[in-house]
Amino acid sequence: NFTTKFDFITEKLLILTKVKNVETKLINSYLCDLNKLDYQYVTILNNDILQLLIKQLCITATPVETVMVQNLCKLLTSLVQNNVKLQHQTFASVKQWLLEITESALPIVHKDILITLKCILVNIEFDDINLVSIIFFIKKYVM
Repeated sequence: NFTTKFDFITEKLLILTKVKNVETKLINSYLCDLNKLDYQYVTILNNDILQLLIKQLCITATPVETVMVQNLCKLLTSLVQNNVKLQHQTFASVKQWLLEITESALPIVHKDILITLKCILVNIEFDDINLVSIIFFIKKYVM
């Protein structure tokens, strides 16, 4: 059952991202497991936990953690493509994380960042403020 697997993995990741000594390999392994799920068959039972996890992963996935950044980009893309709505604070965290990652990460990650950004632009409705900040982001880092 995809939903059961999703809940189990998100619970484990939530615990792992709360501790000081981040276990990068284990987090990457769980992110890979999440990325293997078919989100058409996943029902998000606790959206608040997912929103918290996304915010914590944005803190944990630093620019030096290239594989984790790529895995988080893939996860965000899958979630957004499958109609997971990012709450205001979560969206702000993701936007800030994308900015920081774009500035500091290795060029190999830029393709994943742009795919995630494209997915967000295509699938999320923006208020005027968010749209202006996304346009600024694109002009600054893409053009």
